[in-house]
Amino acid sequence: MATVTSEVCIIAEGTVLEGDIVTETSLRLEGIVLGNVQCKGRFVLSNTAILKGNVNARSIISDARIEGDIYVSDTIHLKSSSHVLGSICYNEIVIDKGAVINGTLSNTQANSTVQNEE
Repeated sequence: MATVTSEVCIIAEGTVLEGDIVTETSLRLEGIVLGNVQCKGRFVLSNTAILKGNVNARSIISDARIEGDIYVSDTIHLKSSSHVLGSICYNEIVIDKGAVINGTLSNTQANSTVQNEE
């Protein structure tokens, strides 16, 4: 029987981390990271989070400011207060009304889905 873990690394609000992060688990960012992030799980960024660096993750849910390029192998969901300054390479993308993207969008598959949500 397989075991499923739901481990999540949390970087709390008020924390500033300088340097790259590599994690096999999911990651929740509520503070500030000045460096690149590689996350093999889900990467969740709260509205208090700031990331200045590139991201490579399985999936992303963001309500934060990201200054850097993003590569997501599955789905990225940009919530209404998210702001991205950089390119996004995605399989599937959901963009809520109010989200801002200053950069390019590129699809990793020809048959991907783009959804606009209000």
